[in-house]
Amino acid sequence: MSPDSTPDRESYDYPLINSWFGPADTISPLHTDPYHNIFAQVVGHKYFRLYAPSQTPAVHPRGLENGIDMSNTSSIDIEETMKMFGEISAFPEEVMERSAALVEEGKKEMEREFPGFLEAEYVEGVVGPGDMLYIPQGWWHFVRGLTPSFSVSFWWK
Repeated sequence: MSPDSTPDRESYDYPLINSWFGPADTISPLHTDPYHNIFAQVVGHKYFRLYAPSQTPAVHPRGLENGIDMSNTSSIDIEETMKMFGEISAFPEEVMERSAALVEEGKKEMEREFPGFLEAEYVEGVVGPGDMLYIPQGWWHFVRGLTPSFSVSFWWK
């Protein structure tokens, strides 16, 4: 293969390697990838939330938008949902308090807009320097940088 040619990703016989470098609060919206992924955290910490492929209807995939297939990305903004229910603060330096009534109202609104999402099963955790996470092909994942960080992903089919 010449240096000027790029092979079709489907024909790779070795993992595709991606590096991710960013500041704290970098967000990767809830999405799925067509590859298996070994995610290696090198520097910093990241929060992960993962949903199995069986939860796909509940995460409300987007569709065709302006001729672009966005079905690998959820319609739900996980970051905003977490803020709504007080799981994280919109302003990290402040303590956010939510009354039970506001949380209940938010849940009703969420259920109207995205039926089944609040019952969707997920796993979550934080990866730090030296941690590796296997994300199976087709699993939905949301990622939030908790600190400045550097990560490497190894994708394969």
